[in-house]
Order: sequence, then structure tokens, then C-alpha cells
Amino acid sequence: GLYPNLSSWKSLEVGNENGLLLSKASLSEDVPIYVLDAVSAVLVLYTNNALNSDSKLPYPPPHTCALRKRIKASRAELAQLSPRVLFIRIGTPEFVHFESHLVEEANLAGPSFKSFIESVAKDVQKVIQEEIAR
Repeated sequence: GLYPNLSSWKSLEVGNENGLLLSKASLSEDVPIYVLDAVSAVLVLYTNNALNSDSKLPYPPPHTCALRKRIKASRAELAQLSPRVLFIRIGTPEFVHFESHLVEEANLAGPSFKSFIESVAKDVQKVIQEEIAR
């Protein structure tokens, strides 16, 4: 889609959560990897947990892992609209690229932009169906 999607990964082989809020509050050091799938790039963020833990993950990830395969599939779905894949370590100057895609919403208790758009899409679909039924 046109709106960035943030997901977390437990490891290079196991995804965790999809559709996280695009906020710094969504980032936890307990999660080793985050993937931000945006129109202009796919950004893979390694947290300190991924780099410093006993099970230190290879950086960048191998081409054969599930994470890389998911990125490749995502890029294929978007017909190559995401031309770049950036691997970023948290706390480095490159983190600004990841951070620039985060939206710091004033009211984190309220709906995210993504849920707002989904709600509008459902309402539009309902109106269309009602018009077709007439």
C-alpha cells in the first residue's frame, strides 16, 4: 500500500507482529528486528538486542532467510515500487532514515492513521453496496 507498514520479527526466520503503529513507542529493545515497508524503501532495523545478545544475528541477514524472502515477496507485490532495501543498526547515523518514516501522533490512545483509512474504506464500501442494491 501507499501507507508504510511496520512489523516486528522474533528472528530472521520468525515474524512477530504486523501493522504496528508508526511510532517510536512501538519500538522495543526486546524485539530484535523491525521491518518498515514504505513506498520508497524497505528499511530493516536491527535493535541492540539483535546485535549484542547471545544469539547475535548476522548483519546483514543472509539471502536465504525468511526475512529476506518476505522482503523479496513484498517488493514483487508492489511491482518494484520499493527499489531500495536498507539495513540499519539502531543508534547509528543511518537510523534517521528509519526514524523519518515514524509518525508521532499526539494521541497514541486514539486510532492510528492506518486504522482511520481502513475505517473510511469500510464506510465507502458500505455506501457503494447500498447504492448498487438500489
